[in-house]
Formats: sequence, C-alpha cells, structure tokens
Amino acid sequence: MTPHRHIWLTTALFFTLAGCGCNPPCAPGAKDCACKEASVCDDGLTCGEGNKCLAPSAVGVQVSDPNARGCEVLLTEAAGSTVAEVSFSKGVKGVFFREAPRVAFSFVAPADARLPADGLAVAIAGPASGVSVSKVTCVDSAGVRIPNATVRIQ
Repeated sequence: MTPHRHIWLTTALFFTLAGCGCNPPCAPGAKDCACKEASVCDDGLTCGEGNKCLAPSAVGVQVSDPNARGCEVLLTEAAGSTVAEVSFSKGVKGVFFREAPRVAFSFVAPADARLPADGLAVAIAGPASGVSVSKVTCVDSAGVRIPNATVRIQ
C-alpha cells in the first residue's frame, strides 16, 4: 500500500468514526443505563422508570399538626417511581422498611418540641409524583393519636 493511500484510508476512517454519533457502551447497573437482573443497580442508584438506573432526588416531609411528636407513614409507589431511602436528621429518630410497592416509616421528634422542618427526607428515583401517602398516624407528646394530622412529601 502506498503511503498516500494509507493516509487517505486512515483519514477516511477517522471521519467516519467521528461522525457516527457512536456512544460508548452503557454498562448495566450504571447511571442512566439498564438495570441489572432483579432490578439491581450500582451503589447509590435505584432501578426506576424505563428499567433504567437513576440517582434518587430528595424530597422533604412535612407534618401538618405542630403538636405531632411522632408518626407512622405508609407510602405507595407507582410504576416508574421508587423510594430509595428515608433519612432522618436534626435529632429525629426513625426507621423505614421497603416492600415494593409500599414503604413504611416511623419517626419521633428529638424532644417535646415541634418536628424540625428539615428533619426528614425521602429519596425517590423517578418522578416524585409517583409516590403517594397512603396512610398516616401521628401522636402528640402524651402518645394520644391526633385524628386529622397529615403528612406531605414534596
């Protein structure tokens, strides 16, 4: 092969590959890639809408009644939305359990004071609108149920 022909072929190959719009392969389980078997993703990601691994976004939790000192909440996930975690901070103590398509969590205030506005967060992969509050039970400092208390995630 002549040197000119070799240069021409190399140049043609370069421009062909550069203009192909090729993307590197997407490894299953990686962000924005297909979920692995059994809807598993790499650490920190959740299998969400379209069977893709997504990074969850945090939404706040608000309790309507200022006298609430503890609550139990049941969330329901719609297809494409997954609760990855419920986190507690500012002294709020709590626990959560996930058994798709439901997530239950309970929490108590750090003292006999109103729950901190930023003491609870729900991490959701997919649209937050796909997670709804199905049931709420809240109690006051004496452990008496507050009949009209609500919990909102936003």
